[in-house]
Amino acid sequence: WVHFDKTFIRSLFFLHKNYESQGPYFSYSTIQAAWTLTYEIMFYALFVFSMTLTHKHRVILTSILIFSLNLFFQLLFNDGYSIVGSASANYSGHFAFLIKIFSSPMMLEFVVGMAIYSIYEIVTTNRNKKGVHTLMKYTVSISLSYSVMCYMSGFNRFHGLTGFGLSAICVILPLVIYEKLYSMRKYEPLLFLGNISYSMYISHLVILAVLNYTKLEFFTSIN
Repeated sequence: WVHFDKTFIRSLFFLHKNYESQGPYFSYSTIQAAWTLTYEIMFYALFVFSMTLTHKHRVILTSILIFSLNLFFQLLFNDGYSIVGSASANYSGHFAFLIKIFSSPMMLEFVVGMAIYSIYEIVTTNRNKKGVHTLMKYTVSISLSYSVMCYMSGFNRFHGLTGFGLSAICVILPLVIYEKLYSMRKYEPLLFLGNISYSMYISHLVILAVLNYTKLEFFTSIN
């Protein structure tokens, strides 16, 4: 159903199909799985801008810019402020793509990511303390268990900090701290999955389309 029209051309510039529709997808893009890349491009632009002003405080400045833009556009065009992943400024007009993206709470996940990096950088706990090691193991186990239960049960199963973002924080923060303190063994199967994960993400819709077309029994019998 792809036509080489203005919609296709828009997708080349990481613009979603329709900013009148609900976020955070905004009707996706021609390359459907690439709707998330728009948020990444916006984050990179703000980060580069911050580095031109101050390299030392680039993380803090970028975080302030993201949160300020997010808060400003929502308060300006909405009745209030929300961090739900589907929220965005109720605006249509010139530069709607910028206002919609910067007002989306999806941008706040980059702030959290930079915060996790900052915590990772300053961690200097004595890793030889048995109590710390035990605490970290329990923390990682509980975090992973919580995230798996959320995913399997459907609890908070949506994008944003109130959904998948919260589960991601619970998993990533203790894992990166644990890795810095104690390191982790390298498992070739997991490294292989990590290396192909982005290719799988970009192509998974093609695979689903093929499976829907061929209607293989194992695929049609699962939810």
